[in-house]
Amino acid sequence: MLEPITRTMLEPITTTISGAQAMSGLGRTKLWELAGTGELETVRVGRRVLVNVASLKRILQAA
Repeated sequence: MLEPITRTMLEPITTTISGAQAMSGLGRTKLWELAGTGELETVRVGRRVLVNVASLKRILQAA
C-alpha cells in the first residue's frame, strides 16, 4: 500500500532566485547580497544558481 502524499513530501529543496523572490518577498538585489555574504546558501548547477529553501526560511524566521 502506498503512503499518502503530504505537503512536506512535495516541498522543494532548492529554488531559483526568482522563486526565492516569490516565496520571500525580498528583491533580487537583497537575495544576491545575502548569497554573496554566505548567509543564503546557494548551489551552482552549470550556469544556474539555486537557493537552498531551508536557508531562506532560516533567514526569514530570524528577521
